[in-house]
Order: sequence, then C-alpha cells, then structure tokens
Amino acid sequence: MKLHALLASTLLALSFLSASAQNTPEKTPMEKSMEALDAAFKEVRKALRAPDAAQKEQYLKWVETIKTEAAKCKDLVPKKIAELPTDQQAPLIEAYKKDMDKFITAIDSLGKALSEEKWADAEAIIKDMGKQKSSGHEQYKKEE
Repeated sequence: MKLHALLASTLLALSFLSASAQNTPEKTPMEKSMEALDAAFKEVRKALRAPDAAQKEQYLKWVETIKTEAAKCKDLVPKKIAELPTDQQAPLIEAYKKDMDKFITAIDSLGKALSEEKWADAEAIIKDMGKQKSSGHEQYKKEE
C-alpha cells in the first residue's frame, strides 16, 4: 500500500515538473548571447575590485567573451523593436546598432586597459559600460 502511494506521489511530482518545463519558453539567440555577455561582464567587474596581474589572461578571456557576444547581439533585432510595425523599426534598429558600436568600442578600451594593467582605467570603463548596458536595456529590452 505504501509503495502505491509513493509511486503515485512520484508520478504526480514528475508530471508537475514536466508541465513547468513546457511552460518555460525557449530563449532567443539574443537572450542566450546576453546571458553569456552578462556573466563575463560580472566576472570582470568583480575581479576589478581587487585586480591581480597574475589573472590578467583570464580577465582578457572574459573581455573576449563580452566582445564576441556583443557582436552577435549587434546583428540581431531586439524583441521590443521586432514587435513594432515595420515602418517604425528602421530608425530604432539604426540607433540600436549605433549604441552597440559604442559598447563594442568600450569593450576594446577595456581590453586595452586590462592588457596594460591600468586597473583604475579599466574600472572606470567597466562602470561606464554598466551605465550603457542599463540604458540600452531600458531602450531596447522588452519587459516580460
């Protein structure tokens, strides 16, 4: 009897897990890239609180991840823009790409500062990048 109750409760739990997994929408390529970018960004920002020259190569790997993912995102159209009427999209896509170019330029500056071990410069750059990121999300990221 106890075995039947255990089996029934296990099956019930599995059915709930399966249903909740089905309700989770698949992430878009932009969401996947932004998550990877954000994870690397947070690692660099955290590392710059107490930079260590011996870890410079790791910092530069994170910067390369940020740049790679930002470049991917630049070639994509944010959901917030894609859902607008077609005639309204072009100027917003242009502004988005311009903002991404500015962000990618900041990434290059961050990489240069880190490679030269200019920690204070790198910290200032990543702080500015954080502001750019927040502003971009306000303008282009669809609230869900």
